[in-house]
Amino acid sequence: MSLRTALLAVLLSVFASPAVAVTPVFINELHYDNSGPDTGEAVEIAGPALTNLDGWSVVFYNGTGGTTYGTVPLSGFLANQCDGFGTVVVDATGLQNGAPDGLALVNGGTVVQFLNYEGVFTATNGPAAGLTSTDIGVSENGSAPAGQSLRLAGTGTVAEDFTWQSSATASFGQCNQGQTFVGGVDAPPAVIDLQPAQGATNVAESALIAVQFSEAVTLGPGAVTLVCSSSGNVGLTLTSNPNAARYVYTPAMLFSSAETCTTAVAASLVTDLDGTPDTMAANATSTFTVATDIAPTVADRRPVAGATNVPTLSPLRVFFSEAVTTSTGWLTLNCANTGVHALTITGGPQQYSAQPAPALGGNETCTATVHAALVLDQDGSPNAMSSDASWSFGTGPAIGNYYQNVDPSSATALRASLHSIIKDHTRYPYSSSGTDTWTILEQADEDPNDPYRIVDAYKNVSFAKVTTNRPYNREHIWPKAYGFPDDGATNYPYTDTHMLHLTDNNYNGTRGTKPFGTCSSVCQEYTTVLTNGEGGGSGVYPGNSNWSDGVIWEVWSARKGDLARALLYMDVRYEGGLNGNTNSPEPDLVLTDNLSLIQTTGTNTSGTAYMGLLSVILTWHYMDPPTDRERLRNEIVFGYQHNRNPFVDHPEWADCVFLDLCAADRIFANGFEP
Repeated sequence: MSLRTALLAVLLSVFASPAVAVTPVFINELHYDNSGPDTGEAVEIAGPALTNLDGWSVVFYNGTGGTTYGTVPLSGFLANQCDGFGTVVVDATGLQNGAPDGLALVNGGTVVQFLNYEGVFTATNGPAAGLTSTDIGVSENGSAPAGQSLRLAGTGTVAEDFTWQSSATASFGQCNQGQTFVGGVDAPPAVIDLQPAQGATNVAESALIAVQFSEAVTLGPGAVTLVCSSSGNVGLTLTSNPNAARYVYTPAMLFSSAETCTTAVAASLVTDLDGTPDTMAANATSTFTVATDIAPTVADRRPVAGATNVPTLSPLRVFFSEAVTTSTGWLTLNCANTGVHALTITGGPQQYSAQPAPALGGNETCTATVHAALVLDQDGSPNAMSSDASWSFGTGPAIGNYYQNVDPSSATALRASLHSIIKDHTRYPYSSSGTDTWTILEQADEDPNDPYRIVDAYKNVSFAKVTTNRPYNREHIWPKAYGFPDDGATNYPYTDTHMLHLTDNNYNGTRGTKPFGTCSSVCQEYTTVLTNGEGGGSGVYPGNSNWSDGVIWEVWSARKGDLARALLYMDVRYEGGLNGNTNSPEPDLVLTDNLSLIQTTGTNTSGTAYMGLLSVILTWHYMDPPTDRERLRNEIVFGYQHNRNPFVDHPEWADCVFLDLCAADRIFANGFEP
């Protein structure tokens, strides 16, 4: 009997009695809290081997309000690890610590399980909206050491057959100690997925070979081979082996244009690891065709053709259809007013960035050209582009004499003159069908290496831009609860994109309304990931991590200055009084070192609202000066709101405004001329 047939029999048996609720795929193990900084937070899903998890997800819920705070999609097949059953592990870094909290296992839009730990609650949004959670009956109280978990034990087939156990040594990705699955079959291993797939066409010349087995296996020498019609026998190097059921190989050479290749898996050289060792019952093969070697093209570009209001500090970005080799002069830029610009080009071999020098002029039309003869592809026979690719775009306003009326003679004079310049900006709605804060922020916080992604400010993750179920949200760096909690057409600080930044959903929720401050090594660590050469690592304070003691939030090193200057801007932009566009009152936002003054206001206020800590914010401002990324962000927001963050343009002005150190000879210390 085949493994699929045996598993079908198992599933039919557990569904035989409609009066009994059965859950064949279920949450099997959980870790969310330990002594010291939480580490190894994870969720394990278990079920019959070969179950396809495409379309499944784990949704995390905050029990206090019953709202979601994160979603992790699942994919692929469950391996055969435990007598016909398998597991998959979900990284759940930032999983909240209960009292109560919970999680839902969702298949498509259907909730399969809705569990809680440390208290029952009812979901108010997301796929489990209106459902009441089921308590697992055990919890982690933060006193157990790292490396432990809560998990199911017992004997059976479905979730209802097992019982949650108190905290013990974790076994994520393995069969739980004390848990026995029944009804499975010690069947021989099989190939359940082989890529490139049988009959695939237009396969890339650099494609990898990936083999997914039904269970953990060992492979003998030559178990996986590749033969091509032009290239002959092609050597394979194992380059990824994330688990004993999945093997990914890199061919020793690029495929030739339009050739046909066959991947073969030899049954006698594949042996499973469970029960009595079995080899595969039959060989597995996949025959595919490589794409025809065609000339490279410009697949995408930034700014896009016809774009308007392009920031004057913007780089050009060119994305080719394949890897290319370029020669000097392959990309040129000519602008109507400022003429030909030199370009500093980085990147390659498929994506390139070019920074114009000098910066683009304001309100002019520029034309970029990729010269075809100077761009050759790298696959097969080198082919040049078939024709030049040119496109034009228009720039936004230049800074010009924006600061000509600044009075730096004293703190009072500088604050008043800056406020007069940056107040009454153009406001965009928080959310709408047209241009809104999403529009601006997904441009302002764009990944510099991929225009289809953003980089969040707290976790440093590069997220794909999406319009639904975003894993990132809009963080009020000055928490809206401190002065302007209610959105509305006259609430300007609520939608001010100099202050708003895109952040990871979970980290945003963890930061909450905590003021910014300095932490220590005893605080909870919230790690970052390595993106574009920044972030990553953990365990040593301060490292590249965010930190919190539950009262304050310390931002990680590479974003300290950015977010500090967002708060300095808010203090000067919002001085109370009436908005010149709407004649509506605005709050007086004030930075302070007095934590007792930092209180929520309940409703929008025309009085004073506080945020801090000022001395820490100034320290971050000095230690992490503006970068090209931040200056470009300032330009992007300027193009929409028509006001600037003066502390990005003139970092030295913070001394004068907030410390009354107003030396005139420091005003243009950064080389800026109005």
